[in-house]
Amino acid sequence: MSARTKCARPWRRSAKCCAKWKSSKSELPRSLWERACSRKRSHIQHRCRLTPRLREQARSHIFELHFNSGI
Repeated sequence: MSARTKCARPWRRSAKCCAKWKSSKSELPRSLWERACSRKRSHIQHRCRLTPRLREQARSHIFELHFNSGI
């Protein structure tokens, strides 16, 4: 395996990342931020999708309580 293809950071494929990482350690590589944003975005989307389903489920349980109590 050549030194050029072997990179210490697996999230980057090019050898350029090693040079950038050594020059400025205070900044994270852009690819990490892109991954974090996509994860955050998908997490928010999942939460929004769950809310109506839970509301519908709660409404159906309320109906069953009224129906079973004889009201």
